[in-house]
Parts: sequence; C-alpha cells; structure tokens
Amino acid sequence: MAGGYLVLEATNTGLVIATDKRFFCTIDKVLHAESTGQKSCYITVESPQFHSIWKYDADFSKGEELVSLIPTPSSNTSKNVFVEKTLRATLGYIWHKTQAAVSSLNIVIRADNDFYSVVPHLQERNLPMTPAAVASLPSFLPCPVNPVDGSPIIHKTGLGSSAALVTSLVGALLTSFNIYEQDIAHNLAQICHCHAQGKVGSGFDVSAAIYGSHVYQRFPKSTLADLLEALSESSSSSLDIKSLNLLESIVEAKWEGGVVSGIDFPLHLLLADVCGGSESPSMARKVLSWKSSRDNNNQEQQPYWEELAEINPRIIDLVQKLATTEKGSQKEFLDELRLAFASSRRSLKAMGDAAGVPIEPAPQTSLADATQDLSSNILAAVIPGAGGYDALACVYLEEDNEYDPASKEVISTTKDQIGQFWSTWKGGNGDQVICPLAVQAGKFGDGLRVEKNFMVK
Repeated sequence: MAGGYLVLEATNTGLVIATDKRFFCTIDKVLHAESTGQKSCYITVESPQFHSIWKYDADFSKGEELVSLIPTPSSNTSKNVFVEKTLRATLGYIWHKTQAAVSSLNIVIRADNDFYSVVPHLQERNLPMTPAAVASLPSFLPCPVNPVDGSPIIHKTGLGSSAALVTSLVGALLTSFNIYEQDIAHNLAQICHCHAQGKVGSGFDVSAAIYGSHVYQRFPKSTLADLLEALSESSSSSLDIKSLNLLESIVEAKWEGGVVSGIDFPLHLLLADVCGGSESPSMARKVLSWKSSRDNNNQEQQPYWEELAEINPRIIDLVQKLATTEKGSQKEFLDELRLAFASSRRSLKAMGDAAGVPIEPAPQTSLADATQDLSSNILAAVIPGAGGYDALACVYLEEDNEYDPASKEVISTTKDQIGQFWSTWKGGNGDQVICPLAVQAGKFGDGLRVEKNFMVK
C-alpha cells in the first residue's frame, strides 16, 4: 500500500497488507519406497482451475552428486515455470537435507477465485458485480478456456498469484517431509520465486504470503546473487552438488531485512478488478533505469523518489498509530493519513510520467478520483504495488449499519456505496468493466499455514 518501487532498495521500508485470499496446495499421497535403494520419483501436479496437469520424473540416482527434475513432454500440454523451478529447487533442498526415498508425489494446487477475474462467472450466472455476489460464487472456479485451442484464459487481478502459488507449494512440500520452519519456508520461497522470474524482485509478495500484514524491508540483492547464478548455470534439469550445498547454506542462513514490525491493518480494504493486468517486473526495470540515469546525471529536477522516501514512512507511522488508538481519538491521524496517501499517489504518478511507465494510467486516475469523491469515509483510492492496470485499492472507514424507520430498510454502508459505484462505472469509452472483489485485509501472523480441515466444496 506504500513503498512501491522504493522498497526495491533495501534501505527503504514498505507497508505490506496481506489479503485473506489464498492458494491451497495438497499433497494427497507420498509413497515411500521400500529399502531398495530407489532414488527416483514420479511427480504429478494438477491445476484444475487452469485445466492443466504437469508431470515430471525426478531422480538422484547418481547419489548426492546430482538432483534432476525432467518434465514428461508427452504428458505436459503446457509449461509452468513457477511450478517447475519451485519443485526443482525445493526437492533439491529436501533430498539433499534428508536423503528421503520417495516413489511418487501427487500434488493439487487451487486458488481462491479473487486471484483471477470473476467477471465471466458473474455474467454466466446473471449476477450483479457486487462484493456480495462475488462472495457467493462457488470456490475454486475454473478459468474460461479458449474455444480454438482449449487453453485457459487467465486475467490476473494483481494479488500476487505467482508468489502465493510458489509459497503454498514450498510450504506443502516442506510439511510433507516434516522439515517445515517458517523462516526456512520464507527463504526457500523467495529463492524459488526469484529463480522463476529470472531476477531479484522486491520480495514483498512472498513475505506477505508467509507472514501476513507487516512493515517490510527487502533483503539485499547480494544475498541471492551467487545462488541464482549457480541455479541458472546448472543444467536446465539438474542441480549439482555445488549448487545443492550453496542452496542449503543460503536457505538456512539468517537474512537481513524482512519483517520490520507486524501490523494489523486498522482500516477496511476493498479491491476492484479492473479487468486489466500489468507486468510488474518490466515496469520496475524501467523505473530503476530512469532513476539510475537521473542519479548519474545528477539531475535534481525530478525529486519524486526523494519525496516518496519521506512520505512512505509517514504513512506507516500513521497506520501504526491508528492501530493503537481508540476510535474516538483517531480523527487527527485519519486526516493526516488521507493527505499522506494523496501525496504518495501524486508523486508516484509524476514519477511514472517522468520514467515513461504507466504507474497510474489515465483510466485508473479517473476511477480513483471518482471513487475518492464518493464519501468522506474513503481515505484513499490507489493502485497498489507497481501500479498499472492491476486492481484498484480503496481504504475506507465503515460506519455501523443504521436502520431507517421511514423506509424500513438498512441504510447502505460505505462498502455498499463503493461496490455499487464500481459496478456501474462508465469511465473511459464507456466499456470499462469494474468488478469489486470479495477481499479483506489480513492480519500479521495469518500467512502460510496448514489447513487442518481443508475440503473442496
């Protein structure tokens, strides 16, 4: 919610608000081989929502000198680099650590609906685009498919789906082999996510998936430099003993940065699916290139980075004060927070314009401005994270429901107002579709966990 782009530098902090939406990874069966010296494992990963099954042959039959994971070409109709590289690195760590003999793993990965656009499902059921209607949908709805080739049509909503997928898969594997520790899961998930992306990103999305809402500081890029180079230089299917030793040492090391302080977000949060989506890594590269050029030329006429470096800690401080202040005494902090969010938004948009990056594109500006003007209970309407055409986030105060004796109806709440406004939005050319999501802010400590009574309804 605050700290976008600046958090890429390890000296800066960001306000990370986790949502209550999750990926669910189940490992239904782990068959341990008898004592026959078997060193191979057949792996099936199913994603019902993506209409996909990925199969792999894993092997460390050459002892600890080599761990390989080879896709089964005849079985795999698609490729998921996040699944494949997470499996390779995580199983490499597990087998190098435990030397467990396993003959097969059957893995199923599911995601809450809100990670992907639910507009087609609402339209199919003739339901309105409101938070209540979204919440009423059945769990784990499949993505629509392309009628030509049957491939899944995927429209992300900007909730960090790749990080949540990687984190869930890492956690499930570590748990299945009885070596789960929270910090180990964090370090391994960060490694897998960076390895799959081909770069060291901010890491805040993985950290949120592990720990929940918190104030975050990124680990230094140098933490993973040697390891990522070793992983990329290894065979596309194998990890050698040098890479495995380095992997184990870094996974088990104490990293700098991470959770500065936990936080329970004291305000309400509503997100809008704007039926778009942006490539955050490419946007970040362009912004950092712009900043590097400005630094090298010593040009001080574009001070947006410095402005944000002052505003972001102020937002964090105000949110923390609100979390520890009684409701009746919050007005001063709320007024200041509204101004701080507005300043952050202005500076981010100006920085994007200067860097040639659509951090806040014109259609998003129109929607955010109109949302902000709806009610005095709305503190901010911003495009979180890297910006672009990902979900719009609205931070608001919710008044208690009031009953109107004259109409004998419950007066609509702020959430209802926002949801109704978004569902009828006619911005841009009048064809922009905005759908509220059934997302709420999560708490610190409510991140990666074992679901003891998980069932698919």
